[in-house]
Amino acid sequence: MFTIGFVGIDNAGKTTIIDIFSKQKLSQTIPTVGVNLEQIGFSEIDFEVNILDMGGQKHFRLLWVDYLNTVDAIIYVIDSGDHERLDETLNEFRKMLVLTEVNAVPILVLLNKTDLPDSMNAMDIGDKLSVFPELANRNWNIIETSAVTTKGLIEMFKWTYSKVTTKTIEFDVEYRESDDKKYYTPCPLLLKLNDGNYCINHDEFTQIKLVPLDSLFNSEILETEDIIKDTKEEFKKTGDKVCFNSIFVSDADEIIHCATDNSDIEVESVNASKEEYIDSYNMMHLTGGVICSECLYKILFSVLKRKIKAGIELHNDEIESVKEAEQRRSTDLSKC
Repeated sequence: MFTIGFVGIDNAGKTTIIDIFSKQKLSQTIPTVGVNLEQIGFSEIDFEVNILDMGGQKHFRLLWVDYLNTVDAIIYVIDSGDHERLDETLNEFRKMLVLTEVNAVPILVLLNKTDLPDSMNAMDIGDKLSVFPELANRNWNIIETSAVTTKGLIEMFKWTYSKVTTKTIEFDVEYRESDDKKYYTPCPLLLKLNDGNYCINHDEFTQIKLVPLDSLFNSEILETEDIIKDTKEEFKKTGDKVCFNSIFVSDADEIIHCATDNSDIEVESVNASKEEYIDSYNMMHLTGGVICSECLYKILFSVLKRKIKAGIELHNDEIESVKEAEQRRSTDLSKC
């Protein structure tokens, strides 16, 4: 079984990222004491891995050398919003390079917490790292991530998987193509409540009749848009609104649209792209959750992510309060 070592100075977000894959949720964490070993399985792709979560406080960093020469890859996590401790984290990174130069395992640098205001980007940090001579002959990469919005986590998994297994992995999200549109299911804005199904596009709760379009993925059915049109006309006669629980993306537009009325899928004036949808879908797939509308919504349109994308400046206390509130009212992804 392969082993991955997560290192970095304290408060970089190592344990929070690990918890998303091991516990299927964003959770409050406490500083890691010593070294924690966790085994995570990805049943959908028949892959298991040991994760070494190494404490980042000063008195635990001496333990890194005992473990880093036993791993197959290293993930070094940097807090992109912590300008004051940047020199400290870069110094520890360089020491880590020296400690592991014998085995020279691949290194992935995660520039984490990029959802924070005034965060540093990969180019900023990459320029600083590239001057280290110890890094010249190492197999390494840098990725911007956020445990809050799940940005970069699929990219992190794919890169690490390829380095430890020497295989590439691609995730296929099933879709039906019709004319210049690609139809995916489910739609993240379908909400199932005790009294019925609702479409919450454009921040409105519109009660709808749900018509699953499994036939969209049947090769015998060719005219997807004709099916949608005919079904809508049929429901108009009864005065009901219909939801197909699908989204589409046009070749000319990367924003996802509602398959029922062709409108942009939008929450608080913030849209989602096809790439974001697919990454969210794959995060659910990897973490063992059932692919449901509620799960996709939590990743694509979390309160924090909506504000970030809308350009609203956030403060640390607001971020923490939002995380606590969403944790209280959200079910675990594994229960969706």
